Amino acid sequence: MTQYDYIILGAGAAGLQVAWTMSHDPFFQNKKILLVDKVIKEGNDRTWCFWEKGKGNWDDILEASWKTAVFKSIDFHKKFDLKEYTYKMLKSGKFYGYVLDRLSAKKNFTIIQGSVLSQTKYADGYKVNTSIGEFIGRVVLSSILDENVMKESQRDLWLAQHFKGWYIKTDRPSFNSSEVIMMDFDIPQGANTRFMYVLPVNETEALVEYTLFSKDILADAEYDKAIEVYLESLDISNYQIEETEFGVIPMTTFPFDKRNDDGLVFIGTAGGWTKASTGYTFYNSGKMAKKLCDYLKKGKSLKNFSADTRFAFYDKVMLDMLCRKNELGSEFFTSVYRHQNISSILDFLHEESSILEEIKIVLQSSPRVELLRSVRNVVF
Repeated sequence: MTQYDYIILGAGAAGLQVAWTMSHDPFFQNKKILLVDKVIKEGNDRTWCFWEKGKGNWDDILEASWKTAVFKSIDFHKKFDLKEYTYKMLKSGKFYGYVLDRLSAKKNFTIIQGSVLSQTKYADGYKVNTSIGEFIGRVVLSSILDENVMKESQRDLWLAQHFKGWYIKTDRPSFNSSEVIMMDFDIPQGANTRFMYVLPVNETEALVEYTLFSKDILADAEYDKAIEVYLESLDISNYQIEETEFGVIPMTTFPFDKRNDDGLVFIGTAGGWTKASTGYTFYNSGKMAKKLCDYLKKGKSLKNFSADTRFAFYDKVMLDMLCRKNELGSEFFTSVYRHQNISSILDFLHEESSILEEIKIVLQSSPRVELLRSVRNVVF
């Protein structure tokens, strides 16, 4: 069995960002690092969107970016200048290729394709059993999510953020390529929180995505119908569907980091790196990758590594309300975008806001009665 200092299980957004961070830190230069995934991804299987101040790690491979964003609901419509922020769109295929090419050139990195069957304690580390052999790691970083453990918990809140998107190409200019429709709640809500967003690459090409926060996943045809009707509302009828994407992201208060052990730490969604109230994962994974690598250099037990911050309280309050009153999501988000400046909103969603900004957002959000009820539920 070959031995490694670190074994990273999963070469998705979290695993690759952890590996990328290690590859740029002199501390890990002479450490043997193994990256394992059942599929070494090449094509596009998802699109990540995030906002960022200044230049970021992935600017050279972005699909598009915008300095203007639009929010819509049934009774509110506003266009925002993003000021110091840029809203960025990254297709996964470019990200996978970019990172894997550079990791492959590093002598201390080994990348293998194989299914992970188990990981068990072994001497001073962990033994990882895969479909192509066994490996020993002093530290294992796992992005393997056990959804059954999460859903079986009776104490924790749980919803799914599920979405389907169409990359379309129209026969005439149909989009304003200088602005992104960040959230459009001006669509039938039913008993759920539902919105569209539109990411125009140019005047004739865009990703149009239908997103829901709810317990139940829809039949595939329901997503397609909603996108079709939405395009009709934009007076877009002649188009080609170039690609489609579908995903389900857990929104939960489940304490993922409680499953960490001395030499085993869960990362990505499996480690609680997905923001519970919104489902945002990619940008937060980059921040958590840096935090984790700094922690690893201290040589402390990974039992104490946590993704939790004071923002977990806000997430729990909102998630409690959406679990009880799922149809109120549009009203909540509208109240936030109606009363706050865009920089404060984006700071808050990135968990980089000040206490003063957070108090202001909390006090000016609605529906107030339901939010107060959720505060009581979370506290008591």
